Amino acid sequence: MMEGTGKDLALSNTGNSDADSAEKYGKLLYTLKAVPVESSFLKTQMVMKFYQDVIVFQKDSVFCWCCPKFYEQNIFPKYKLKDVHVSKGDPIKEITWGSFLLVVGLYLTGDDDYKDVAYALIAVALIFWIIPFFCYTYQVHFRFTDKKDMGMAALFRDICMPMSFVNSVFAIETREEPNSNFLFDYCYGGLGKNMDEMHLLHHLIHDDITQVVKPDAFDDISDKSALMSSAGDASGMGGEISSAKFGAPVFKLVSEVTGSVYQNKTNVSFFDQVVVFQEEKKILCWPMWFSQRVVPKYKFKSFNVSKDDPIMATMLGFACVGLGVVFIEALKSNALGGFLCFMGVVFWIIPFVFSTYNVNFILTHSKDFGISRALRDCLSGWFPLCVPNTQSETLTLRMSVQPDEAQIKAYVFGPVVKNMETIHTLSHLIHDDIVEVMAPTKLSDVCL
Repeated sequence: MMEGTGKDLALSNTGNSDADSAEKYGKLLYTLKAVPVESSFLKTQMVMKFYQDVIVFQKDSVFCWCCPKFYEQNIFPKYKLKDVHVSKGDPIKEITWGSFLLVVGLYLTGDDDYKDVAYALIAVALIFWIIPFFCYTYQVHFRFTDKKDMGMAALFRDICMPMSFVNSVFAIETREEPNSNFLFDYCYGGLGKNMDEMHLLHHLIHDDITQVVKPDAFDDISDKSALMSSAGDASGMGGEISSAKFGAPVFKLVSEVTGSVYQNKTNVSFFDQVVVFQEEKKILCWPMWFSQRVVPKYKFKSFNVSKDDPIMATMLGFACVGLGVVFIEALKSNALGGFLCFMGVVFWIIPFVFSTYNVNFILTHSKDFGISRALRDCLSGWFPLCVPNTQSETLTLRMSVQPDEAQIKAYVFGPVVKNMETIHTLSHLIHDDIVEVMAPTKLSDVCL
């Protein structure tokens, strides 16, 4: 193992041990090792260490046998860690390529001139299908905060320097399942205090009722809870995320598709402080893959629920039946015409049997004001790839049963409802130029 070929992650000019780091940066809580990257000449090992107060990325490399070892370190204060996303690599790409090569190989077996090629393609297809059983990895994406621009500065940066924040995102790939409970607790555990106030304030800011809060002391926003003292145990593949800092579980939304070919389970757990999105998928006998994400409660701006629109299935049904009649009457092809008519009836029946519901959670991001917001909204429609509209993000949950809308409404709009009359009055006064936009000095001020 190549760990420690640099400064052994000591974060110190005077020592080479984690003890010196613990004295200055807190206790070492967790270590995450990436899959080594090895080639004929270059070998690289990335190690990520979580201290109580800082996070360290270290990449140790060796080029050929005659070159000295070299390394690179990136050190971030804990407060810069913004988002964590844990997932297990899905095998869709390998399954798709394997299926395609198998079909081509079976087709070529009918031609004696290409039998050798056909058998080779079938062998490669089987290799693609076997790879997910032995070569799966876990991915952990970390997003760190960077300089924040507003207004025209933000719009100019997105147009002229779209990759300016590329260094604020790090990804690490590991063969061992990461401890999701620790990672999410480390990232979001400090948000437990004043969550209702932060949630309400986020609604008011994005509805132009108040300005960004300007605390007059760190005590107004500090979290007094202690850090986790140990890494804990991960509860199996895609185990449910939980933490004492997240508060009590409020309710869950579960969507599950079970079948012999495809299985999908989505679990959205609503806690007092955060919402946990977990999705697990499986195809036939291949290993299950999953994705996990935690979103702070204050980011939830709105939501909407919809039931699948049957218009497309109905129109496809009419089209298939129409083509079937044409094939039967005009082209005298009863077999193909009958098959198309059958498919048309199937399309008509699908909306009655397989209706599903979509729950879209709308999360807030950064917000531009004035002319910059108008330009961003306009340009994002014309050039969506060059000028992304980052005003909001949508997370979609697909369910086979109708969700409990009352619970979701209470969770998303609860802090606003508690003070609805005061906020309603304030909105009238602000937009009629009678009262200026509020500028609270601490989070407790937003409890109107």
